[in-house]
Amino acid sequence: MDGELEHLGDRELERLAYGRAVTRAEQARAAAAGEELARRARPPSPDAPLDPRADPMRAIEADRPWWRRPIAVAGAGILVGLIAAGSVVASVVTAQNAPPAAFALFDREPTAEERELRPVMQAGGHLAPLGPRILDEIEYGTVVAWLPRPAGTLRQTEYDGINTREGPPQVCLGVIEPDPVARTLVSSDVDCTEVADFAEGGVSLTLRGQGGEYGVTWSPEGAVDLEVAISEAQRDAMEPGFRRAFLPGALGPVPYPQDTAALLYDEAGYVDASIRLVTSMSDVDPNAASDELLIAFLGRGVGAIGDETACLAVVDDQRMRELACTDENSLSAGSALALDVTRGIRVFIVTWTSDGDISLRGTTSR
Repeated sequence: MDGELEHLGDRELERLAYGRAVTRAEQARAAAAGEELARRARPPSPDAPLDPRADPMRAIEADRPWWRRPIAVAGAGILVGLIAAGSVVASVVTAQNAPPAAFALFDREPTAEERELRPVMQAGGHLAPLGPRILDEIEYGTVVAWLPRPAGTLRQTEYDGINTREGPPQVCLGVIEPDPVARTLVSSDVDCTEVADFAEGGVSLTLRGQGGEYGVTWSPEGAVDLEVAISEAQRDAMEPGFRRAFLPGALGPVPYPQDTAALLYDEAGYVDASIRLVTSMSDVDPNAASDELLIAFLGRGVGAIGDETACLAVVDDQRMRELACTDENSLSAGSALALDVTRGIRVFIVTWTSDGDISLRGTTSR
């Protein structure tokens, strides 16, 4: 840096030495410029050659002590002030860039649960170079925090802080919930705020998930307050029980729903049936006819009101081959519904549990 400053004129050096310096690099450059000005102000020895870099007016005043020259006197005073002011500015910048106390949770190692949440966030399109860290868990949701771009480890010596050319860094909060259909965790909602704003007053926001609205307050000191509001419809969606088999995406539709509905009415007297396809029997038994379908349905008998009946059945184009039913209260209470299907020496046991799992197990009869 010194070699670079030697080629600058006095005015340029004065601009650097006495101008505003905020960053550490700017402060160091200002101090170096002041030193170069002081060096140029020192009188040369009587037998030393004239410094070609010195300004002509400075050569005229070479016989004056450097501390009595007008520019040097002003420069010395400003330089002393600059050094003192630089220390103050450095302390202000350091305090400004210090991470909020709440960010101490990023300094610790992630827990096993937090490591498991990382791929969930990535699957939702949220990269978390630092995080996630769990703030709190309530009802169906886990509220997490992370930094969306690298910021060191947030320790004082590595934190890139607020004053960065890449723009203010952000801190993000999100809610992770279970998907009742896919039986996996999903990132439901995300909201981000600038670190500068967080450092001043924390965040107070609402994350909207499948399982409710999560009101989150997180202070710069680290205090977390979390409340959730859940509607009855949201609670039913998150706790569907045996009806999970009828949520979108759980099971497929039957090929000819109107014909199947008519068959259920004719064969068993069920109306207003919600029908789902479990599997084609030919997919599990090579000897089964191609039109044999294993189905699950919810319906009511003709003239019946109130609770629905849950049924498993095997049907083909013309008839109902096997049928097993139970009322919804029994299935909700934990009593699984089972259907036995015998085809030659093969026996298939179909089970519909209270939490919505429908499984098929095949054995060979003796």
